[in-house]
Amino acid sequence: MNNPLSYLLTKKSVALLPHISTDWDALGSCMAIRTILRDNGIKCDIFVPDALAPHLSFMETDVLLYNEEEEYDYETVCGVDVSTKERLGANLPLFEKIEDKVWIDHHISEEVYAPVNRVETDAAATAEIVYEMMLEGNIPLTKKAAEYLYLALASDTGSFRYQNTRPFSAKMLGALIEAGADVSALSNELFFNSTYSLVKLRGEAIGTIELFANGKVGTAFITKAMMEKVGATRNDAGALADVPRSIGTVCVSAVIKEEDDGMCKISFRSKGNYNVEQIAALFGGGGHEKAAGATIKGTVEEVHEIILPHLIKAVEA
Repeated sequence: MNNPLSYLLTKKSVALLPHISTDWDALGSCMAIRTILRDNGIKCDIFVPDALAPHLSFMETDVLLYNEEEEYDYETVCGVDVSTKERLGANLPLFEKIEDKVWIDHHISEEVYAPVNRVETDAAATAEIVYEMMLEGNIPLTKKAAEYLYLALASDTGSFRYQNTRPFSAKMLGALIEAGADVSALSNELFFNSTYSLVKLRGEAIGTIELFANGKVGTAFITKAMMEKVGATRNDAGALADVPRSIGTVCVSAVIKEEDDGMCKISFRSKGNYNVEQIAALFGGGGHEKAAGATIKGTVEEVHEIILPHLIKAVEA
């Protein structure tokens, strides 16, 4: 079936699974789908692989954490905004246990991990695919679903500033507003709701910026010591991926975040015609052409030395 949402509407119970380090496109798309299914009398829950970041918690979330000691009885499981099974994280056992599998996504992936699926890599956000399926299935757009879809769409398009924004994004925005989504209030929560510690951490990260390749490459890093200094959390650090890319000359950037386990998470970003998903893929990561991520073992300095040649190569090719 080419419309997984219509397929889910034929089920009695559904578990929705977003990706690790859940963002607003993953969560908002899940919440919109859950709203639709529950409105139609279908049992539906969202299982997040880790605790939600504070900036994801201002709307009614009501999400669950998978507990391997509990028995779950769902007819169908659906990966939402998840490019590979590994990106399900702690929810992978739940996904494997349920035989009837569905997949809705907009990331580039060579893996097809569910027989019922819809993957559109040209979509600006998974939320766009959800809305497309609603149109195709003549599913009403309620105010509540519209609010969740707006948060997802605005987040993944950078409030419609990113290059992935397309004409359909604008049409969808109009429909969401007509359905009652208060885009001003939601945008304030989404883009202007930083904590004091996050602003302080941004200052720390800005102080680490270095430029290479005549200013076309920019890097920054965030260490555990920096986070402890300002009282920030890993979730705060995850909101700073765009710090070097904001510099006018920078085409390709990376923010390296130190983790507890001797690993570093790298957030790759680009603008123009540069593809950072290909760089992330070299290290087992993935994402989009303009926004991707990977995890590499080593110190911040070691990881910087590993990835820098690839960043420079990307802008000199």
